[in-house]
Amino acid sequence: MKVSKLFAGLFGLVGVALMAAVIMIAFHFRTSNPVLIGTAKGPTETAQNLMDAVCRGDYTTASSLILGSPDFGVYSAPEDPVEKMVWQAFKNSFSYSILSEPYATDSGVAVEVCLRYLTLDSVTKDLRVRSQAIMEQRIAETDNMEEIYDENYEFLESFVMTALYDATVQALDEDAMYHSVKFTLNLVWEQDRWVVVQDSDLLYAITGGIVK
Repeated sequence: MKVSKLFAGLFGLVGVALMAAVIMIAFHFRTSNPVLIGTAKGPTETAQNLMDAVCRGDYTTASSLILGSPDFGVYSAPEDPVEKMVWQAFKNSFSYSILSEPYATDSGVAVEVCLRYLTLDSVTKDLRVRSQAIMEQRIAETDNMEEIYDENYEFLESFVMTALYDATVQALDEDAMYHSVKFTLNLVWEQDRWVVVQDSDLLYAITGGIVK
C-alpha cells in the first residue's frame, strides 16, 4: 500500500470518528440548558451599574440600562418636609449584593441579585399615634398656649407640623424595618451592549415595592 493511500485512509477514519463524537455530544446535551462560555464581564458590569444607579437614586442612568428605557417618574421628590425626610431615608436605604455569576438562558444571560431597602409602612403606620403623644406632652409642659392654639382655639399648623416632623424622626430611629428581595436580572444583547429586560419582579424590586 502506498503511503499516500495509508494517510488518506487514516484521515478518513479520523473524520468518521470525529463526526460520530459530535453526534454523540449533540445527542447527549440535547435537553441541557445553554452554557455561557467565558467570564462574561459585560453582563455582570451592566447588572452592577444598574444596581449602583438604583442605590444612589440615579434613575436616569438606571432607565438607560433597561431595555426600552422606562420612565421612573414615580421618583419625583416631594416638597413637604416630612415626606421629603421619609423619601430621602428610603432612597438612602438601598443596598444590594450580586448572588451569582452570569449564566446562559434561552434569550440571553441572567444574574441573581438581592436588594435591601427600608419598608415605608414600618415608618408611617404609627406616625399619627406618635405625633399625638408628642402634642399631648408639649401641651402639658407649656406655659404659653399661644404657641399651640390660634385665636379660634384650634391647633396652630406650625405646632402640628413640628410634632409630626419630630414623630417621623423618632419613627425612623425606632420603628424602621428593612426588606430584602431576591430576583433575577435577565439581560439581552441589544445594539452592541448588554441591557436588562424589564419585568414586574425587577420593577417591584428597584422601586422598593411602590410599583407592582
